[in-house]
Amino acid sequence: MYFPSADKEFLHKTRDGNIFLHNAETQEESLYLSNSTFVDASDYLLSGDYKYIAFESNYTENWRHSFTASYSIYDRETSTFVTGVNLPTVVQYFSWAPKGNKFVSKCHNHTERVR
Repeated sequence: MYFPSADKEFLHKTRDGNIFLHNAETQEESLYLSNSTFVDASDYLLSGDYKYIAFESNYTENWRHSFTASYSIYDRETSTFVTGVNLPTVVQYFSWAPKGNKFVSKCHNHTERVR
């Protein structure tokens, strides 16, 4: 569950895989992201400006709390996956910046800022 607007809105993924934006104040909901976009994705992370989504796939647990995964970047405004982002196929860590759409990734203990 994500909270794009911390005061009154939140995102919820349904059992069928659709993600809805709920407004707690007005009780309205709208489709935020269709389950057809989630092909082979196990999780998602929103960019700080909510314009991009990093889809996580190939999740593999390593040791205790560590894991690796693959990430694909999706542009919500154009409804397309972003090309030209050269993320490795095996990533140890991925995170968006709190504001905007910058992200950081870690692969083979090497950290890179991208975008």
